[in-house]
Amino acid sequence: RTEFSLYIGHLEETEMKLREAIKPISYLKAHASDILREIADSDKTYVITQNGEAKAVVQGVESYEQTQETLAL
Repeated sequence: RTEFSLYIGHLEETEMKLREAIKPISYLKAHASDILREIADSDKTYVITQNGEAKAVVQGVESYEQTQETLAL
């Protein structure tokens, strides 16, 4: 595969993961403990929507700390 097709493949994987991680606030309300367990077990991040708009990101503390450390560099 070419460099371009590898990049496109990575974008498609990222897009699929992002689509799976977008949840409405009603899902968060109904499945809060499941979401927290999944975040702790797999370091997953969720984008929470309200009225179809992204409003919040829910991620584990370790992931958040890593992000902050990376941004500080």
